[in-house]
Amino acid sequence: MKLSSLGLTPSSSCYLLHFKNCRILLDCSLECTSLLQFLPVSPVVNCKSTATSTSTASTASTSSTSTTDNSLKNSSCFKSINNIVYIDAGIKYHTPQFDLIDFATVDIILLSNYTNLFALPYITEYTSFNGKIYATEPSVQLGKLLLDEMIQYDKHNKTSRNQHWQSSSLLKQIGAAQAHSAFKYAPHWRELYNNLDTEKCFEKVQTVRFNEHLHFYGFSIRAVSSGYCLGGSNWIVESSSEKFVYLSDSSHYSSRYPEPLDRESIAKPDVLLVAKMAQYQLPFGDAIQELLSTIGSTLSSGGNVLIPTYSCGTVLDLFEPLSEYLSKVGLTFANMYYCSPVSKSVLSYADIYSEWLSRAKKERSYMPEAPFLHQDMIRNQHFTPLQHISSNFLPKDGSVMFVGHPSCRMGDVVHMINLWGENPKNAILFIEPEYDFKKTLLPFGNLQCRVQFIPIDPRLGHSEANDLIQELSPSTLLIPYQYQYALKNKQSNGREGVTTILNPTDVIKVQSNNRQRFEHGHIDSSLAQQIQPKTLFENNTSNNGEDSITVAQVEAVLSLNDSQYVLSNPTFSDRSRLSHWKEKLLWGTLSVEAIIKQLGVKGFKNVTTDMESESSRLNSNASATITIRHVVAGKQEETIVRLSPSNASIETCSEETRRTIMDIIAESLINL
Repeated sequence: MKLSSLGLTPSSSCYLLHFKNCRILLDCSLECTSLLQFLPVSPVVNCKSTATSTSTASTASTSSTSTTDNSLKNSSCFKSINNIVYIDAGIKYHTPQFDLIDFATVDIILLSNYTNLFALPYITEYTSFNGKIYATEPSVQLGKLLLDEMIQYDKHNKTSRNQHWQSSSLLKQIGAAQAHSAFKYAPHWRELYNNLDTEKCFEKVQTVRFNEHLHFYGFSIRAVSSGYCLGGSNWIVESSSEKFVYLSDSSHYSSRYPEPLDRESIAKPDVLLVAKMAQYQLPFGDAIQELLSTIGSTLSSGGNVLIPTYSCGTVLDLFEPLSEYLSKVGLTFANMYYCSPVSKSVLSYADIYSEWLSRAKKERSYMPEAPFLHQDMIRNQHFTPLQHISSNFLPKDGSVMFVGHPSCRMGDVVHMINLWGENPKNAILFIEPEYDFKKTLLPFGNLQCRVQFIPIDPRLGHSEANDLIQELSPSTLLIPYQYQYALKNKQSNGREGVTTILNPTDVIKVQSNNRQRFEHGHIDSSLAQQIQPKTLFENNTSNNGEDSITVAQVEAVLSLNDSQYVLSNPTFSDRSRLSHWKEKLLWGTLSVEAIIKQLGVKGFKNVTTDMESESSRLNSNASATITIRHVVAGKQEETIVRLSPSNASIETCSEETRRTIMDIIAESLINL
């Protein structure tokens, strides 16, 4: 078993697993933090002026020319704001290091959830990949929505301006070649795919249910619930002797809306790969309470709240608690907006996929009622899903708006920051943990509104992950190097298991406790018809089937095709080579008493024995040593014979003596 990491950070999970002569790609995420290196682009015109948000960011950079590096003055591709260099061009995207592998050799792609498939169209439409892709139904449908949303955002970002910014000479000006530069991998960033690419891509994905076994040659694969999001899964790859578990985004909070984490299925793996954990250790429940309290205080003081977020995922944890909280504290006048090109579709799918929800949500669907309260909130006019924000859109006072994209580089959030950012009564609350909120807002200049970072991350924290690892007790734990000081492979029996650190591009050979001595195979039907088995009894006596063996002589060729071993009839050319592979096969239990008796018949009189058991027959782990003193060529010599149930060794200076003893031992067994 081998494993390599193609992603540079845990947030861009992408691993290549070699298992049983099969190559399996685990997830294919984009490195989204690279978006922060670009200037924001707004899809609408600011209500207060005719300038777009991109020109607002440009104004901010112009006002800071005193801190702009001289090397950037001659380039329109880059702008420096507070000594931070930004790219003033259309956004490009940082994929995993796909150039390190030949996708024609990849057999399977496993997708854990809809947040980890943003790089999939790059594989299916722009490489030679021709294998199988598996994901749960919600991962496929919601993933397609999120990719379509990204494409819509990206269309507003398309520009012919400064397309040459990736040239080596320009990147050299900003120190992209330095080891820790944010632009180190910028030459490989790519333009986003299009709608046709995503359509063709998702046609190639096969959907699976939780615990549905997918059988391959010598192993099986199944997805089990990760508890993170709708259809979120961990993957199990196992054979008759090995069990590999891929632990992706997982959550142990059983009170949330997805189906809870399946702990039983992933227990006792030989190898456990922990791919992602919560970046911040603020408990999920405490983070939500802090968010609700902050929203309440902002609304009470006459302000509005802007929450940059993804359009699916943690945001579904917030709508109902926020509505309940606002009613509880008497802020029923507040308006909740959910703005995304796919907002209505996400809400519809959340209600449709009741079988993938927690028990409480499922029970509501059986009544029958919608699992979520979104439709009730819409009917009561407390909640409004929007697809776009038009240029003349003015939300009501006392509004809470969930809007994308959380990077604040594209989408309607850019327009809303310009609209609400200058009012000190308003607040911008960042809840997505992947983005540094300070870097996110730098291009917008000095905003007057309140800015607060409250990371809401239901994934396992360090403490919860260590508890789960101890419960699962893997023989070998694989973790990205970023987690090497946070996670320990302390097992339930108190022992310390093996921990292997994964660095990007490294190929790790994983040592498991696999003690399998044999592989499963098949016999070709034509060969099977020719086999004539016979039953042999030890000492030529039948004892109701005891101490017997059924054997057959088979002359065949072993081949490996599609990871499946097959015995088939040899061809004419094969038979000429097989004639050199004649081997004497012996079966039975050695009797020390019978061997000593035959040695006496052959003239060996001075014989002593040393046996571990009282029985003269060598069963189980018994062994014996026979010492023979005899005369060879007029000289006194000593021959030692060591016997075990499966082996015999003869130490002598006489080749004639060795052959004689070897024949005696062989004659005491049955020749197959």
